[in-house]
Amino acid sequence: MILAKAVLDSMAMVTGHTQESLLGESLVLSISQLFDIDVVQLIYFKQVNKKVIINIAASQGRELERNETDESLAESNENLIYKQFESLVKDCKKSRKLKIQFRKPFTYCVFPFYQNRGVDFLLCLKTKTWSERSTGIVDGMLQIYKNYLSSLAESGVDKLTGLLNRKYFHEEINKSILYSRVNKALDTIELERRGNQKNNSYWLGILDIDFFKKINDDHGHLYGDEVLILFSNLMRENFREHDLLFRYGGEEFAAVIGPLDDEQAVAAFERFRERVSHLSLHKVKHLSVSAGLVKIDKYDSPINIVGHADQALYYAKENGRDQIAIFSELISRGLIQKPVETEEPLLF
Repeated sequence: MILAKAVLDSMAMVTGHTQESLLGESLVLSISQLFDIDVVQLIYFKQVNKKVIINIAASQGRELERNETDESLAESNENLIYKQFESLVKDCKKSRKLKIQFRKPFTYCVFPFYQNRGVDFLLCLKTKTWSERSTGIVDGMLQIYKNYLSSLAESGVDKLTGLLNRKYFHEEINKSILYSRVNKALDTIELERRGNQKNNSYWLGILDIDFFKKINDDHGHLYGDEVLILFSNLMRENFREHDLLFRYGGEEFAAVIGPLDDEQAVAAFERFRERVSHLSLHKVKHLSVSAGLVKIDKYDSPINIVGHADQALYYAKENGRDQIAIFSELISRGLIQKPVETEEPLLF
């Protein structure tokens, strides 16, 4: 009964969060408190440009406590500890089944439990005291965690288009800023060598369907919805599976893509603009899109990044439409002025 209450209390703590990163940290902390754990790590895989990147999302356990006062040592220790699970992780990822290995005096477990938007989540455990009952309890906790994550993911999806909605937009911009700091901030270990990618970055594009209000006025909102669905489907076809696509609001959309160099990023949005202009619609002679594009600076704030993309989009709309306006290029040519930077929170 005492263990059952502890498990319920732990899951209440976990599901008390609505932010994915805090959920993971709470889950790992709960498991480390419930069991005699040497190491517990929540990791996820993300494919970027045909390379698989592993991110250590959260870690707890005795082996980490030794260096918890020294951030650089703690980060290094997390990565070294992960190496102990590496072969099991590969087997687990391939089979999608629980993997357990006994290496006296320790038991190593890797649980597969969640896939979302091309990301695989795994939980790694290392302990001297493990049992079948412990496996069942952790598996049950992971199922609750998975279901709760799925519910959160559903609430972040636009019902009409199936793209991510504005609710998730701010958090994903923050993640992209973090991904731009690949050397340290994410505690990442790459499964393949990075190669020379020094000029590659993440990019934000805010897109607006030109004259969409006229489409609604002339043909009604139902037809307008059809255009929005067609537009969002074309976004999925044009951009890559791991790029983040949003319905930003109304006829405005957003895409976070990368890591790409300047030429590749601009080409991706130009390719999409051209595809939109060649769409064949029975009630609209010509559909076009304008976009503001900005490179996500690893030291910038979300509000500044979104503001720069919006500023570039406004320029595109006011100067002919049916074009991609790049914020840095507009600044360098003196066509717009860089606004005063702010650190205020971005609210939706």
